[in-house]
Amino acid sequence: MTLAIDRTNRLLAWNGVGPFSCCETISIYQLPDLKLLKRQQIMVLSDAMRDHLCFSPSGKFLFALGGWAYQSDGLDAYDVDSLRFVWSHFADQPGNRLAFSPDEKKVAIIAGCKHYVSLLEINNGTQLKKIQCFPGEHMASDLAGFSQNGSCILTVEDGFISTIQIDNEKEIERKQIGATNAWIFDVWFSNGTLNGLSFDHDSSGAIYWKDHCPQPGSFPIPSARWSGNTVSHNGQYLAVTADYSVEKEPWPIYLFDLEATLPIWCGIDEENPEMVISMAVTDDGEMLFSEYAGNKVAVYNPKSDSRPTQWLE
Repeated sequence: MTLAIDRTNRLLAWNGVGPFSCCETISIYQLPDLKLLKRQQIMVLSDAMRDHLCFSPSGKFLFALGGWAYQSDGLDAYDVDSLRFVWSHFADQPGNRLAFSPDEKKVAIIAGCKHYVSLLEINNGTQLKKIQCFPGEHMASDLAGFSQNGSCILTVEDGFISTIQIDNEKEIERKQIGATNAWIFDVWFSNGTLNGLSFDHDSSGAIYWKDHCPQPGSFPIPSARWSGNTVSHNGQYLAVTADYSVEKEPWPIYLFDLEATLPIWCGIDEENPEMVISMAVTDDGEMLFSEYAGNKVAVYNPKSDSRPTQWLE
């Protein structure tokens, strides 16, 4: 996700394309007035773009994560106040998600092609531990997070959530989600409970589950059309974009209240039928941001309008 909102919902970060192929531009805006606070061009240390942004829980650091298959890439940390580069950690084929320990002293990143999790000291990037994780015959695809007491790391593997003890690197639990070989494509913690979204092969829509249990109803967007999604920090709102480009129609964005699993809003920009690259939504559901191909971000107010109210460029 090239868009990120901090946990206080006061800052929005956007990683846009820079003027040269070897650089990108990170911008930080104040919410809700969208005042530009800082913009900094950053050098890309490898051929792969940093295509996922994430604020640390304290809001002190902004992390840029990225990498393409079989390229050496990884994680960069920047100071939020100055956008000064602080440290970098390289990993082959990293996942799309970071995990932060409950005490906020460690950050975890998974390296897919080598199938291990690196635990890093959050202030300086020192590698504290490398955890080999082989929970099954397939590689773990991404991180789910830490356990509540910080003693375990949770990984996602096909239709399973695997819990691995950090000190001895042993899998102590594996829970199946949905049907066998279901595709789990997003997980998050909300109020201490692990939530997620998955597709079963015999299902026409996404299934929302809490604490490993599927919830009633499903999201009526076929897996072939489900292009991307984001969840608010408090776990209440889910924004989804669906790919209808085969009909040469604009890409709609749906906003769901996860308590009801029903769409409460649909936004569309009929004049700009480009692909949606990234999204972010505030905890109150009043501001939704969508980055489109062409290096521009649409600002939506779901409670008042279905079309963009403003653009960031």
